Amino acid sequence: MPMTTAHPDCLPRRQRGITLIESLVSLVIVAIGIMGLMALQMRALVNNQNANYSATAARLAENLFERVRANPNADLNLNPNFSSATPLADQWGWLAGYAVIWDNSPTAATTNCDNNFCTADDRRDWDIAEWRTLLAASLPNANAQVAVSTNNPRQLVVVLGWRANEQGTAPTANPGDVTLPDTCGTTFTCYVAYGGP
Repeated sequence: MPMTTAHPDCLPRRQRGITLIESLVSLVIVAIGIMGLMALQMRALVNNQNANYSATAARLAENLFERVRANPNADLNLNPNFSSATPLADQWGWLAGYAVIWDNSPTAATTNCDNNFCTADDRRDWDIAEWRTLLAASLPNANAQVAVSTNNPRQLVVVLGWRANEQGTAPTANPGDVTLPDTCGTTFTCYVAYGGP
């Protein structure tokens, strides 16, 4: 018996174009999957960038603490009453000289301590000015606050803030012994570090 094939025009009407519809549905599903992968990739890039900024902030805070420790005889020069007989807050009162106010424009140091002899006061001013310059070069739209801890007069509390994007940030946990700037957790991502001599 000879084999015959049906002419395409003889197929039932309802089956025509079904392959085209299946192809379009497949394309939509693939497009949705690709968009999801792109969103995951963007989120991973943002998280990686934020982790990098946090690591940079930690290095900057440690840089300031090392500068405080390296200031020769800062305690004796900045506070001549330094002795074990005076109250702890008075002994370590010289740390208040390292205070930096949030949104305060950095002032240039009067003496370049890399090329000249400096007193402890000069070294402190030079260190703060150099540190603020390094901060501005390391984090986007950076700002900082440095204060003596209210719970421990031997400890500095450094708050570093940056604006990586305009979407707002997660709230910054208040450490309790220093007042955080109002912009921490709203327009700035903030990092808090403790250290001292």
